[in-house]
Amino acid sequence: PYPFEPPCFPKSRLKNKVQFLKKSYTKYLMQTGNYVVIRRMSTKEDNRRLICAAISEDNFPFVEYITFDNKINFIDLRKRPKELTRGLVNYLSSAYVDNFIRMFNGSTQVNSTDFEYLPYPDENLLKELGRIPFEQQVQLNKLIHEWACLKDDQIVSVVEEAKSILKQLEINYTISDEKAAVILVILSRIQSQDWQTATSEPYTINNERKGFLSIMKQAKERLGYIFNDRKEIRRKALHHFIEQGLIIQNEDNPNRPVNSSYNNYKLSSEALATIQAFNTDKWTVEAEKFLLFKKSIHEKFKTKRKFLPISLKNSKGEKIVLSLSKGKHSELEKDIIE
Repeated sequence: PYPFEPPCFPKSRLKNKVQFLKKSYTKYLMQTGNYVVIRRMSTKEDNRRLICAAISEDNFPFVEYITFDNKINFIDLRKRPKELTRGLVNYLSSAYVDNFIRMFNGSTQVNSTDFEYLPYPDENLLKELGRIPFEQQVQLNKLIHEWACLKDDQIVSVVEEAKSILKQLEINYTISDEKAAVILVILSRIQSQDWQTATSEPYTINNERKGFLSIMKQAKERLGYIFNDRKEIRRKALHHFIEQGLIIQNEDNPNRPVNSSYNNYKLSSEALATIQAFNTDKWTVEAEKFLLFKKSIHEKFKTKRKFLPISLKNSKGEKIVLSLSKGKHSELEKDIIE
């Protein structure tokens, strides 16, 4: 399979044990077509954690159905063009993906859920990668780097632009201007310096979780910026951003406990529409809309916050009323104290 030699059957190196699949096991049968296959286990000596290849119906001209061994992960691309399949193989085989996947995969085994953590280029870039031979890794890495990373001069420019956005939207925070701007750049996930490419995806602060990227890891990977304190990000930036309508927390589960590692943050739809208008003719209008939204959401937060009252008596017999923020853990603390 691409980028390796096409398979030739039968192979003399195959094990003597022949495996058969009963006709009744139809759920294991896959129609021949375009697939990306990835070896689940790699060795410490392998240069890449992901060993992958592309296969198509051309590899099996006389076969209608195929199946995969449980030592192989596969991505079904039967309805997609071959160049996209090859592009995905080139991308997964790149140094960028290898470095990325080693950040959260501590073993030599690659599971299907690991692929959910990876960021993926758009279809046009994958097709472009698929038109380049795998041997031209310098050209492949150049395209991937241009998509995934910002150059040093671009980093300075985009951070300065993020500072300007925060200032013009009158966003308050207690963290430094530069750190707040870096967080906004990561949450926007913009490509190059084009704010129109901004998206709203959920991010945790420092832990890669299923379906979530990490603010701290993405800042280091994309911008070369290192945060040392996750509490500083949460208390001095994200909490302020939430109260001003810039981001929303736990859209997937609003009742998630405060100390959960799955706590996540993403740009609000209002903020996303405004940010995408930056450096365009629509910016002034969208910024004014957001300022009105920001004012309403801020008032809403003042009245929305609820606390659990706790009545106690001190050593003198005087009554004391304490308040805890609402949540499952606070309810437990309230029961213990009372």
